[in-house]
Amino acid sequence: MTEIDLIVNLVEGMSVLIVVTYLLTRSQLYAAIVDRQFTLKNRLLIMLICGVFSIYGTLAGVPYEGAILSVRDIGPAFAGLLAGPWVGLGAGIIGGLFRYGEGGFMALGGTLGPMAAGLIWGMVWFRRQGRPVSLIEAMLLAVLVEVVRTCFDLLFADPLDQTVHVLAVSVIPIMLVNAIGMAIFVLMLGNVTHERSVLASQGRLEGELSVARRIQRAGLPAGPLSWTAMQVAGRLEPALEVGGDFYDYFLVGDDQVFVTVGDVSGKGVPAALFMAMTASLIRSEAVPEATPSQVLAEVNRHLCRNNEAMMFVTIFCGVVTISTGRITYASAGHLPPYLLDRAGTVTPLTCVKAPPIGIRETTAYLDQEAMLPEGSALLLYTDGVTEAEGIDGEFFSMQHLCKVLSEQKGRTAEDVVSAIFDAVLTYEGALPQSDDITLCAISRPEAGYVR
Repeated sequence: MTEIDLIVNLVEGMSVLIVVTYLLTRSQLYAAIVDRQFTLKNRLLIMLICGVFSIYGTLAGVPYEGAILSVRDIGPAFAGLLAGPWVGLGAGIIGGLFRYGEGGFMALGGTLGPMAAGLIWGMVWFRRQGRPVSLIEAMLLAVLVEVVRTCFDLLFADPLDQTVHVLAVSVIPIMLVNAIGMAIFVLMLGNVTHERSVLASQGRLEGELSVARRIQRAGLPAGPLSWTAMQVAGRLEPALEVGGDFYDYFLVGDDQVFVTVGDVSGKGVPAALFMAMTASLIRSEAVPEATPSQVLAEVNRHLCRNNEAMMFVTIFCGVVTISTGRITYASAGHLPPYLLDRAGTVTPLTCVKAPPIGIRETTAYLDQEAMLPEGSALLLYTDGVTEAEGIDGEFFSMQHLCKVLSEQKGRTAEDVVSAIFDAVLTYEGALPQSDDITLCAISRPEAGYVR
């Protein structure tokens, strides 16, 4: 038998052990070991499994002139590196006793070798206290273990000349295969440990984003605002865990309600942070004596001064007089709202063109006025509604939005929002949501309506 033939046979046996070891790294037992949950049950299981590995190494070994050339030391080495010296030694005893029972003039050295391998690698585990072993260290230590096993063979095998002859053929191949096997094992452990670390980080990130989502939702209105003469309602669904859209409405006097919808450039966490800052500024600037244009100008001034990321936000805001339906409004580059009259006709609200918030600090915005007659509704929305993509690749579109809105005549703001939101979700079907979807509606019932 040549050294090449021996290497090929040893690699075949090693390959089986590597595959089984990989499956072991996917088990709950391995997860517990990595988390350093060294219960007696876990230690005994590792000892038994790796002891069986050592037995398999002997059974898959190559008989050669009365000796069994094998990779039986790998199993105890795995055990020691996973769970410490006593576990490695125990696996070595299991594999060693089996080898001793197979007999042969090198049986005693073959018995002591697995024990030494498990003990040496266990001491490495003990000294490093969970710190990973590099590939070079693993290969060098595997060579050292093989040197120790060779010394056992030279000390205890008889006759010596036959032992030397066998070792001359086998030492280099066994060293090489064991070194490669331990390197693969260490690489495997490192990859699995890294994978677990990444998954843990992802879990923490998902948890943090979930908290951020709850916080963002907590900043939205708790529910519709309703009076005999008016109702205001809204809904927001971010495309990601958190988003850059927002809406808000709140009283700014006994007979006036401030209403706003905005859409920050981008998505995700950066957009959500910019959105939170914008919404907070709007709340602080929307005092009873301030007009919508003044609110936008002040918010723009603050955001332009601290906008290194060069983000921007489109905003529509207005102050609605509850008793009369008169709305004073201003727009910062936002999509014009749609007015639904009592006959079901839908028309866009006229908005003076103006740049979004965050572009230029000196931008001035203009107040405009309109009336919301009895039986009408005003819909504010973001482009996530009109640009929702269907399974045919077409957008929901403003035309589709106007059609659905026209069918909502005489309904409350809450019903209008729900109907349009459901229509958008139905249009998207099973496709993932591509953008934040935000709706806010103001409705004025017909005379005599009591909610």
